[in-house]
Amino acid sequence: MSRSNQFPKNFQTIVDEIKIDNQFKLIELTNSNKEIHILDVQITFCNLFVLFGAVKNQSNDETLIVQNLKTREEEIVEWKVIENPMEIKKILRMQTHMNYGLLLLIEKRNGRFAIYYIDEELMKFVELCEIELENVKDFAISTFQVNGLIGLLVNQKNELFKFSILDQNVQNIEKLTIETSATICSLNSGAYHFTILDQDGSVFCFGNNSYMQCGISHETYDDKIDFPRFIEERPLPLEILRGDVQIRKTCCGASHTLLLSQDNCLYVMGSNNENQCGFIGEEKFLPGPVLLESNEEEALEERILDACCGPNYSVILVEGMKDETFNHILVSGKRLGFNKLDKFKKLKTTNATRIYCSSMGSFIVTC
Repeated sequence: MSRSNQFPKNFQTIVDEIKIDNQFKLIELTNSNKEIHILDVQITFCNLFVLFGAVKNQSNDETLIVQNLKTREEEIVEWKVIENPMEIKKILRMQTHMNYGLLLLIEKRNGRFAIYYIDEELMKFVELCEIELENVKDFAISTFQVNGLIGLLVNQKNELFKFSILDQNVQNIEKLTIETSATICSLNSGAYHFTILDQDGSVFCFGNNSYMQCGISHETYDDKIDFPRFIEERPLPLEILRGDVQIRKTCCGASHTLLLSQDNCLYVMGSNNENQCGFIGEEKFLPGPVLLESNEEEALEERILDACCGPNYSVILVEGMKDETFNHILVSGKRLGFNKLDKFKKLKTTNATRIYCSSMGSFIVTC
């Protein structure tokens, strides 16, 4: 059995064919229905998923819709509603994964929590595993781990856990010590590293630090790092930011990290081999966090409204100047198999307020 979800009214999309070096495609979403709002947007290899929620009641009114990006005809945008199975009470989080496509953290009606994925041929929810933990509120999964799952979980008690599911659904869950009494508000993941953000704006990092994507400098390093350097014991705080800069959003690429502050500044760290951190020249690794102050065209400090990462590229939404009524979208880095951009390039102007990235070079802005 399943419960039906209604397609949101007045929802429109504009697919722009604006590209840079044939790498990137911009998709604009507009929602004029004031009774619903966009909770999350994710893109897999073939499909665009949008999760809606009711403004007045967000408890169990989520609607997940999908559009196939490869088979759509010109001027025709076909959206489909994916029906929630009856056992699903609430969709807590969505995340893309190299192997499973779209992963979802689910609260079930029986009080248990589980990880689902979307079967993109049948377009239906499939339960991957129940989590052997109570009151889970968020997760982050290593995006490139193909044999099973490795990630972090946080529960309503503000307890942080490392977990892995590698063989025959056997789970290994280990509690981690984290030096904060503030509520953990978000988890994010790259290929093999993680960021933890608390409500005080402090950032903690965990996982692979081979390219200093966790913001911890090595005493010496070569251009080629052929062995992993892991933070294993506990998530480590970024001391350079604590008590001075409050972060409101973290984004993880494959091996680089973006930190967006409350005062609209962007700090970058990790690999810059493909200019994914927006720095031009000889800076192949940024031990960071390093403030992104400007590009060759304009100052960026205190003007960045939103930011997101693909594996080896970054997209930022920059507030227009005082005499402008629109914002700017800038992109730097590259897609696999393409040439890297030599700087942050301006893609277009927009009235959008949020941006989302995919591993396939598409990114989305929403109004």
